[in-house]
Amino acid sequence: MKRVKVVPVGMLKKYVAQERVTASPGQTVHQLLEGLGIPSDLVAVVMVNGRQESKSCLLKEGDEVKLVPLVGGG
Repeated sequence: MKRVKVVPVGMLKKYVAQERVTASPGQTVHQLLEGLGIPSDLVAVVMVNGRQESKSCLLKEGDEVKLVPLVGGG
């Protein structure tokens, strides 16, 4: 198991109880979201170590994953 830092923004904060979470070897951002109970369609932008990535990005030990939600309004 490896540890990654999850930085949720706005409404996504309610899904993450702790800053560092455990990720399995070969786990993707999408799988991380599932494990945290975050609906994937609520996440508009994924930043891994400061770079925008897709939800299929493979995570590594020590990665920082910033999750930015969809913004509603009209």
